[in-house]
Amino acid sequence: MDAKATVNIGPFARGGTSRAFIHAGDNDVQPQATVTPVGMFLPAFDERFRSGNTAKVTSDGLVDGLAPWRETVRARFAHSTIW
Repeated sequence: MDAKATVNIGPFARGGTSRAFIHAGDNDVQPQATVTPVGMFLPAFDERFRSGNTAKVTSDGLVDGLAPWRETVRARFAHSTIW
């Protein structure tokens, strides 16, 4: 499991480079939201799970973000004692 740096969400110019015309704000001052990408990688199964955490990043918040992933793999890992 890994969490990355917070990403600002909003109509930002991204340095002026784009393949399509995008109407961007004049300044990148006020993001509409901030999201912290969180991911889980299971190399034995070559599976990846990604989600975004919009709350303050804490260990509890990261574990709560695993709930959707847990539901998708719960039957496969029914033998595990951590559930």
